[in-house]
Amino acid sequence: MTTHPAEGTSEPMRSAPPLRPPRAAATAATVLLAICAVIGLLKAAVWLGLAVVASDGLAPSLPFWLVVVLDGPLSLRLLLVSSAGPVLVWLYQARAFVDLVSPGGQRWGRPWVFFAWVVPIAWLWIPMQLVGDVLRSSAPAPVAPPAVGDPSRGRPRMTLSDGLVLGWWAAFVLGMSRSVFALVTGGGPARLGTYAVSTALWSAAAGLLILIIRRTTRFQGQIVAAGGDRS
Repeated sequence: MTTHPAEGTSEPMRSAPPLRPPRAAATAATVLLAICAVIGLLKAAVWLGLAVVASDGLAPSLPFWLVVVLDGPLSLRLLLVSSAGPVLVWLYQARAFVDLVSPGGQRWGRPWVFFAWVVPIAWLWIPMQLVGDVLRSSAPAPVAPPAVGDPSRGRPRMTLSDGLVLGWWAAFVLGMSRSVFALVTGGGPARLGTYAVSTALWSAAAGLLILIIRRTTRFQGQIVAAGGDRS
């Protein structure tokens, strides 16, 4: 015998998904990025040492075992690629979080979390905007604007979050640019020095992204603790 719901009743509404900051993805991304930052600084020191030796007119060389280690399990490119997965998972989940608490505050759709890194030309600025929008939407409600007559009224105000995002993206892009430049230059101290600078910039980018991830996750945790109230 089939039963039907009584007249005047409706099906139960589907409850909204719970607010949960992506702590697991944030932790995984932070650990891998920290390893990248440390290894990058060590490799930058090696490149700088080789550049100093070459500047003295000597032929720089490394022990075979060190070459194997640096270009094998400690390859910075390998580490950065391995950290990309957790970073993208964190960014997607953090974006899903802010879509619940601050809908309509993002400049790019959620699929761009993945496509922005591979679309030619677009990768130069869209990833920065994606991360910046997520961090900004996770932050506590802004303080009241300056009063009328205040000289600072109407001027864009740079926040710590804005500085972190700009610094991270500048280090990332410059590190990549210097790496490409080093490949087309001749040998000698200049090329080795370029490798040192580019590797150090990659390490700086990894460190700044860690700060962004931790800051965003902390803000989202505060939203959950306040019951979804961002004021």
